Amino acid sequence: MRIVSSSIFGREALVWHYLRHPNVVPFLGVDFTTLSSPLRAMVSPWMPLGNVVVYVGQHSPVFTYALDIINDVIQGLKYLHSKSVVHGDLCGRNILIDKDGRACLSDFGLAVFIDSETKSSSAHGGSLRWMAPELVQIGVPFKRTTASDVWAFGCVCGEVCCWFF
Repeated sequence: MRIVSSSIFGREALVWHYLRHPNVVPFLGVDFTTLSSPLRAMVSPWMPLGNVVVYVGQHSPVFTYALDIINDVIQGLKYLHSKSVVHGDLCGRNILIDKDGRACLSDFGLAVFIDSETKSSSAHGGSLRWMAPELVQIGVPFKRTTASDVWAFGCVCGEVCCWFF
């Protein structure tokens, strides 16, 4: 469990609430009762097969389904970008496998809406190994973009396909 401020929680819930696609983990709502106040949790369906990293580690040989996983991620990312949403933290642990073996994007805590303004982000969190070079350069404004999501997608391909070797 991660503890986040109410404004970050609300932003993530709001972004995720509007996303509806077979390759995006469904948002079911917010639970205010299970955790002690003032904590709350976002609720999604249980993904019994875990995340991509766990899944490819447990289901060898990977080549029999790697292209299906990669295609699922492409479709999910294409959908997000069509809705003007940048995921911002795409990596294997944020891609869950549903009961049918379909890869679904999750964790929208660092997602941002694409806008025409050139604003840099103050939220520098995320998975460093999956960050595009321009996000880690000193002196360059930090701004997550569709291009930085595509870089992270390439890293995810490496995570999925590294089990070939």
